[in-house]
Amino acid sequence: EYALSMKMIPCAILTHSGWSEGTFHVPQHHGFIEFLTRSEDYLKLTEVNLPYLKKHIQFFVLRRDEVQAIIPRCQESLLNLPRTTKKPKLHQVTLLLLNGCIVGTMNIEINSRVSDYMMKGHQWIPLYDCLMGVSPAAAINSDSKLPLVLVSSHSITGASEESLSL
Repeated sequence: EYALSMKMIPCAILTHSGWSEGTFHVPQHHGFIEFLTRSEDYLKLTEVNLPYLKKHIQFFVLRRDEVQAIIPRCQESLLNLPRTTKKPKLHQVTLLLLNGCIVGTMNIEINSRVSDYMMKGHQWIPLYDCLMGVSPAAAINSDSKLPLVLVSSHSITGASEESLSL
């Protein structure tokens, strides 16, 4: 019997129910965003800790459209994220979600705006050097910077942008 070679991607996951932690099992040849955008309604996780529970769960399925953001807890190279083919430009963005706000940096093509990028149907948006909070002010005043957050475009209520100089 053939078994796919998998890479383990431990993550913190923000859903409408709160935070959970678990490990995704991603085929070696797939990028993490490619894996997250597959057509199944549920994502499979192992080694899961759910909010407000004091026990460890070996296996759990999570409804894909409930996921707002994912914080990978591994080296970025393991994720094999897509890269822009044109020269990128950094944009400082604030994304308003149902449960809070994320302030971070997006890398998109130099002649694109964040609104144009988002309207192209990207299901997962990588943000770098992020601050998270229950409001824009709380996010900006946070002292815990996250290197990478993948945000589900379906969970974004609104967005603003400010160009950064390199």
